[in-house]
Amino acid sequence: MDIGAYFKGKRLERGLKLHEAADHVGLSERTIGDVERNENKPSWRTFMELLRFYNVSLCLDTEIVTDYSFGLILNAKRKANKQTLNDISKATGVYLTTISTYERGEQFPKFDTLERLAQALGLELELIEN
Repeated sequence: MDIGAYFKGKRLERGLKLHEAADHVGLSERTIGDVERNENKPSWRTFMELLRFYNVSLCLDTEIVTDYSFGLILNAKRKANKQTLNDISKATGVYLTTISTYERGEQFPKFDTLERLAQALGLELELIEN
């Protein structure tokens, strides 16, 4: 998914200039510009702030993802697939201990890592307009 083009399209749909979106979201103009140009994958916080601003929900296999539910969804899907943390680590290139912190809700991935995790777990990643 080209997340930069997605967010740029959302901003342009609202007729906002980059600095106006930055003011509304509470992020720097540079941060939003870097995301839109795919020069930097958004952190979890930036990603979730942009989703909230554009009134969009992140869904994994039709479950709406929040900071609280993200780790629970990962853990439940991994166990349902009978996959170990090591299996997911090998498939994604993400350290096993990092995946474990995601599952416990102690840490959150950048968007590119989120995409790799979803693919390794067979989760469909969707952005749904509210």
